[in-house]
Amino acid sequence: MSDPTYVMEEPAILQEIGDAEGLRILDLGCGDAAIGRVLLDAGCRAYLGVDGSANMVEAARTTLRGTSGEVVRADPEDFNAPPASFDLVLSRLALHYVEHIDVMLCACHNCLSPGGRLICTVVHPVISSHDARANTEQLRTNWVVDDYFSAGPRDQNWLGGTVVWHHRTLRRGHIPMLLLLAGTRV
Repeated sequence: MSDPTYVMEEPAILQEIGDAEGLRILDLGCGDAAIGRVLLDAGCRAYLGVDGSANMVEAARTTLRGTSGEVVRADPEDFNAPPASFDLVLSRLALHYVEHIDVMLCACHNCLSPGGRLICTVVHPVISSHDARANTEQLRTNWVVDDYFSAGPRDQNWLGGTVVWHHRTLRRGHIPMLLLLAGTRV
């Protein structure tokens, strides 16, 4: 498999998580919950995937069939959980769909148990700044970057439809706080 998500991102996430034994894990923007299956097989105590897409929730339920893992359909930025209900909050390549990232990060912090962790990966801002292709079926022939320093919503052609990605740059106030929080033990 040559998909960078599985070749590079997933091994890095699993290494950062370390021993999953006994962890209560919340996965915001879980997609098909493939990592949930991996974490459950590695001994996590509970896995809850959250995704706003009905198709992804259905795929996640199929992936988690026969396990104790659960999935709910909700927008990750609107999801709230009781205090100290999770040991790990995970979000993989989904934060560009979140408009009010500060609200979501506060909710993540609040639902973590003492010593809990937030681990997230983000789409590089060069990717969210612009995509000159008419659709994702076309091969990329260039890396046009438009309005990189203008943060905010961008319409993106994605998998046969148009979605809104929230572009954030690497400058102060955008991604650095995310990276700081992602690597910090709470």
